[in-house]
Order: sequence, then structure tokens, then C-alpha cells
Amino acid sequence: MSQKKKVVIGGINGRMGRASSRLLLDSDEFEIIGAYGKPDASYVGQDLGTLLALPTTGIAIIKNFHSACAKTNPDIVVERG
Repeated sequence: MSQKKKVVIGGINGRMGRASSRLLLDSDEFEIIGAYGKPDASYVGQDLGTLLALPTTGIAIIKNFHSACAKTNPDIVVERG
């Protein structure tokens, strides 16, 4: 089995960010290692699972793209564009 691709998800509180997160949390090929949204949003620092009304994931939502990538070193960034 190959190693899972490490993913950071942007725009986490938007429709696409939430949908992507739900799909990737159930994936055997990808692992979410970070998520980010608007720097001043109330959900920054919150657990990703809590934001998605799922069990906790241990993934804290980070304030922006640069911080998320610096802290996690992802293989892939999913961002609406």
C-alpha cells in the first residue's frame, strides 16, 4: 500500500471546503493534515470535526494559507479558486 497523500484544505467554512473535508476524511488515499479559513474567523483554532459536526479529528483550523503550509508541509492544497 502506498503512503497517503497529505492534504491541506482552504476555505474550510465554505461549501466546497466542507464538502471536500467530508470526502477526504473518509478516504484511504488522502489524509487531511491541515485546514485554514479567514484569519479573523471565530472558527480558527477550532477542531475540524467540530466545525463539520463530526467527531473531533485533532486537526486545528489555522488562520491562513501560509501558516497552514508552513506548519504541515502538505503534498496537496485544495482551495476553491
